[in-house]
Amino acid sequence: MLRVAARALSRRRWNELGYRPPHAEDSLRRFLAMVESFTPPARARPGGGFPGPDDAARASCVRHRVLTALPLWDGCLFCR
Repeated sequence: MLRVAARALSRRRWNELGYRPPHAEDSLRRFLAMVESFTPPARARPGGGFPGPDDAARASCVRHRVLTALPLWDGCLFCR
């Protein structure tokens, strides 16, 4: 998150927008400060949390490019 926000703050590819976003820099600076000050909880909450990288890969179908609803981990709606 920090790298992405820092890259956006460096105005990378802003020339492709076709306009100058008037509040983007302030918003990005506030977002960076918020992410930097975030302290994750000491232990995971019961029932899990966000899916990890391996779980996220199972949450989408590469062939059809659709996301699977998290409660329905059994695969792509179109591949069945």
